[in-house]
Amino acid sequence: DKLNQVDVAVRSFKERQGSLKTAAERKDADRAKHEFSVLGVLRDRGRSLAAEANQCVGDEAGFVGETDVKLTIDPNIADTDPSEYPDDPLISTPPVVSSPDS
Repeated sequence: DKLNQVDVAVRSFKERQGSLKTAAERKDADRAKHEFSVLGVLRDRGRSLAAEANQCVGDEAGFVGETDVKLTIDPNIADTDPSEYPDDPLISTPPVVSSPDS
């Protein structure tokens, strides 16, 4: 889509460039000024389209074709759920400490 828009802008630019040259040869200042202004707008449009196209580069790669996901589970991984609290947690009682002054 962006490529088509750029192609249209380039064709219009070339046509207007010819019109500007013709206006300059005829010494038609008003027409030359108008064509020059249109060329500026087309130049800006081309730059804008190029920037938009550069932002899109790679976007389609995520949408091309069907996704094929393969899951491999390491058989050496324990078959327990680490998010569950253990039935008999190991609780250690801290040692009793007394102050050397008492």
